[in-house]
Amino acid sequence: MDSILLWWNDHGSKIYVDATKILILVDAGGANSYRHHLFKTALIRLSFEMNIEVHIKHFPSYASKWNPIEHRLFCHVARVINGVFIRSFEEFKKLVARAKTKAGLNVTVSDVDGDYKTGASGKKEDWEGKINFGDILPKWNYSCAP
Repeated sequence: MDSILLWWNDHGSKIYVDATKILILVDAGGANSYRHHLFKTALIRLSFEMNIEVHIKHFPSYASKWNPIEHRLFCHVARVINGVFIRSFEEFKKLVARAKTKAGLNVTVSDVDGDYKTGASGKKEDWEGKINFGDILPKWNYSCAP
């Protein structure tokens, strides 16, 4: 959520000045799993900090083939880091920032400073009643508003 907030503050709020809501597509597993209470709690914080309604749509498990980021970005990042022994995070950021295409893709790399505790978890009580679940596949489609 901090990465999305960074993008919103640096770019999104300037490009989409009149936006009242945002749609975020995410995978179904990992830190942004539809089952994680912490993810839903962070979503509420994001909505309040961006001051707009946030809609989350999860790709079904094992369906990353439908995720446009997987196909439009990751292959170019993989190309620039392929075969390189990366010695530092700074070196990694420089390599990733070199990922470009003739069609106009340019990768921007930013640091997100934060204190992220290992093993952090949330509770259902932290988000219950604040998340609105969709009518179709509600566990994968939900939203919240400030």
